[in-house]
Amino acid sequence: MSRSSHKSRHSARIEPMESRRMFSTVAWTGGGDHVNWTDPLNWSGQALPGESDDVAIGAGASVQLNSVASVSIRSVDLSGILTISDTLLRISTWFADSTVNAGGTLNLGRNSGFSGAWGTNLYLHGTMNYDGGGFDTVGTLEVFPEGRLNCNQGLGISANTVISNQGSMSISGGDVWITRHGALSNSGMLVLSGPMHFVENGTPEGFFYNDGTMIRNGDGSTILDDGIIFGGSGELRIDQGVMQIGASYPSPSVGALKVADGAKFVLGGSRQAIVATSISLVGSAQLDLGNNDLILDYTGESPIAGVADRIRAARNGGAWTGPGITSSAARDNPNHNTTLGAMEATDYQSVNGADTTFDGHTIDSTAILVKYTYYGDTDFNGKVNFDDYVRTDAGFGNHRTGWMNGDFDGNGQVNFDDYVLIDLAFNTQSQPLAMRGQGAPRLASPTR
Repeated sequence: MSRSSHKSRHSARIEPMESRRMFSTVAWTGGGDHVNWTDPLNWSGQALPGESDDVAIGAGASVQLNSVASVSIRSVDLSGILTISDTLLRISTWFADSTVNAGGTLNLGRNSGFSGAWGTNLYLHGTMNYDGGGFDTVGTLEVFPEGRLNCNQGLGISANTVISNQGSMSISGGDVWITRHGALSNSGMLVLSGPMHFVENGTPEGFFYNDGTMIRNGDGSTILDDGIIFGGSGELRIDQGVMQIGASYPSPSVGALKVADGAKFVLGGSRQAIVATSISLVGSAQLDLGNNDLILDYTGESPIAGVADRIRAARNGGAWTGPGITSSAARDNPNHNTTLGAMEATDYQSVNGADTTFDGHTIDSTAILVKYTYYGDTDFNGKVNFDDYVRTDAGFGNHRTGWMNGDFDGNGQVNFDDYVLIDLAFNTQSQPLAMRGQGAPRLASPTR
């Protein structure tokens, strides 16, 4: 048999190609009525864009989308003006990105919405005006440094949506609703104006971070309800009115806290600690810790004298009506046996151990600890006992000053009045004033 007779023979075969969806770009031409999205003559190809189309609206165009049930597209690239009202613009493709370019403006009116499939992102280099419409199931709305987001009727952040602001952002005219694992993260400039609530819409929590500059102004109060996890290392300025943070787990944290004359910052919740890197209280400003604690993690020269002065001014002889670092819980306590004590972290560690934590936080040698506790609790263990009397006696006998040595009213000396206060607390104390035992002040990012 010849060698060639053993050659295998193969038949040519054609296999069907994988089915693929073809995307196209549909550009605004304005060749119809020059205004309405729903006029096919305004689009290239004289046909309305559909769910597989990338839409491009160039500079100089002003487009209105309104009074239809909804419109689905793959993405939008906006350099002109797009105004959406009484309808929904839906991004239909997972992980598709849309962009508002520098000079472009997206106006989202009442009874309207911008909705995206899972993981879709909106990049804002231009301006977005949010007037109470819906912003739903978009992965990230990212405001770049040159971008601006104006929320004029409050804001709703849906589940697993992150609004990340590196530019300028303002919120006014309504509440902020943050739904399950939604997040607002600011590393630019954020201005909150007028009364509003930050509301946790369902469980688990909503997140609010400030690593930039946040300003609260206008009348009324800005209140973060329990369950809004607040933190960051940026500057928090209360220029007018009141800002209150509710129960937060882990503990809330700020960077530089600045409260203007006549304004007030309130730490709500119960038995938690707030961490700050600096505190400025001007004129009649107040920082109300309630029954909570403060860790002032400073750099440079110790501010212990200033902190003690601010507590003494607020205490106002026990009435707790003055400006400064105050406690509404001490003011309202019918036994009048609690106060705010302040000491250096090094003093706290000298009696509790070098590796001890404060309210669950690791502390270093440059921190001031302020605790809501009983008069006479020299070691911040939440109760008054024999050891506290020993330190008070030593402070009196050696003419010392400071909380740990028995100066409980902050007048710069240990005297008869301090013994009255420690005796009052010893005889009327109930359960120890312990904290919840919380984690580090830096917060983890929300799980996506």
